[in-house]
Amino acid sequence: VKMYRLIHKLTERSFTKNLIYNCTSSQLVLIFYYSFKYLGIEPRVNINISSAAKLAHLILNKEFSSINNSDIYKKFQQAPHLKNSKELTKDLEVIKPLFQKAQLNGIVKILDKEMAKLKLA
Repeated sequence: VKMYRLIHKLTERSFTKNLIYNCTSSQLVLIFYYSFKYLGIEPRVNINISSAAKLAHLILNKEFSSINNSDIYKKFQQAPHLKNSKELTKDLEVIKPLFQKAQLNGIVKILDKEMAKLKLA
C-alpha cells in the first residue's frame, strides 16, 4: 500500500509537472532519494543508482541518452550530500511542502529528522 501510494503520487501529472518546473535537479534527486528511503530502499546499498536514475528520468519525462550523460545519475552518486549542510537544508525545506501536499507524512518525518541532524552539525 505504501509503495502504491507513493508511486501514484509521483506519477500524477500535476505533481510531476510541478516538480519539473519548480525544482532544481538536486532537489529532484533528493525527492527520489528520500522516497526510496521511505520505502526501505537505500540507493547504493540495495538498489543500483543507475536504475534509480533511469526511473527518475522516466517519471519526470526527462530526456535520457546514456547513464554517463545523466545529471540525475551524477547527483545520485552523491545523494543526499549534494551540497553543504546549509544548502542541503534549504533544498529539504523546498521539497518538504511537496510531500506534505501529497500527504506523504512518513517522508516528511524523515526530512524533519534529517534537517534536525543538519542543524546540529
